[in-house]
Order: sequence, then structure tokens, then C-alpha cells
Amino acid sequence: MKGFIEQQGTVLKTAGNLISVKIACEAACGGCSAKDSCSVVEKKDKIIVIEKHSKQQFNIGDTVTVAIRRDSALKAVLLAFVAPFSIILSALIILNFTDITETAAGLISVGILLPYFSLLWLLRKKLNNSFKIVINECQKL
Repeated sequence: MKGFIEQQGTVLKTAGNLISVKIACEAACGGCSAKDSCSVVEKKDKIIVIEKHSKQQFNIGDTVTVAIRRDSALKAVLLAFVAPFSIILSALIILNFTDITETAAGLISVGILLPYFSLLWLLRKKLNNSFKIVINECQKL
């Protein structure tokens, strides 16, 4: 699908209109010929829960394709990584111009994230509705 980021996964569980899918995530260097002897390679399985939006039936063990729109993925990265980093950095810069010690400035900067992530938690249902993840059954060869 054009404009989507896709990954294949395996259905672990279905409950009503919710589907748990296991996705094998590999580091960007996964295609490197030295990956077997490299300690940098990271491979983890991630489990995501997706709300089914169609009448499709999925069974445990089915191979599926999970897709999210590129703009939704960018929004998620901005909310989860860029905004908190910017908040910490801004707070550190501002607090360094005050009479507060560096240790206190660092602790306050990290503490400022508590209201930010609390706000994200309060808005989780609204945010969840804005991130539509599509699930499709893989074509069998």
C-alpha cells in the first residue's frame, strides 16, 4: 500500500474485535553479512493489539500484514520522542540561566515530563482514534 508503513506479523490471540499480533523487529543492520558475529544487532518481538475494522476473520497463527499511514507514524514519533526531548532540552537551557544547580536543573527538566506524559495518558482514547492501524491477511502462495 502506498503511503503506508507495513510489517508482517503472526496472530497470537483474537478477542471480539481486538487482535493481538506478534511482529518480529530487527535492527536496520539485519541484512548485514556480519550480523551473526556482531553484538549490535537487536532482534525483539513486539506484540501490538489492533482493533479490527472489517468483517475479516483471523485465526491464531495466521500471517498478517499490519500497516499504518506514514503521517500517523510520524505523528507518533513526534509525540513519543521529539516533543519530550525538546521539552527536556528547553527546560535545561532555561534553568541553566538561573541560580539552580545543574543537578536540580536536570531533575526538574525530567520532572517536567510528568505533566506531558500525564496529558498524553488523559488523551489516549482520542490519540488512539487518530492512529488507525490496518490489518490484512497475507496472500498465500
